[in-house]
Amino acid sequence: MGLIARRQQQYVVLKPDCSPEHYQQRYPLGTSVTFTVSRADLTAIALLVYTMPLLFALILSGVAVWLGAVEWQSAAIFFGALMCGVIALKYGLRGRTEHFRPRLVS
Repeated sequence: MGLIARRQQQYVVLKPDCSPEHYQQRYPLGTSVTFTVSRADLTAIALLVYTMPLLFALILSGVAVWLGAVEWQSAAIFFGALMCGVIALKYGLRGRTEHFRPRLVS
């Protein structure tokens, strides 16, 4: 759901580094696992997703006010720029979303 949500048909196939006889011993079903996301990746994605479209929209609406636009025009420019920023972000990060995926630790 949402504009930046991942498509559900994507999946990852993992190839274990042991023989099929050792799968049950090495990867028991029903046990807990731990995922991790590095702090730098979390900060980078938060800045990209939340800050960049908002900053883009604020700057454009500020320029519109500085040029003498009326209030409703600057509000329309703000929301239009915010939507354009989110759409541009979605298409700009299309191939790089795997970089921000959580990694299996144990």
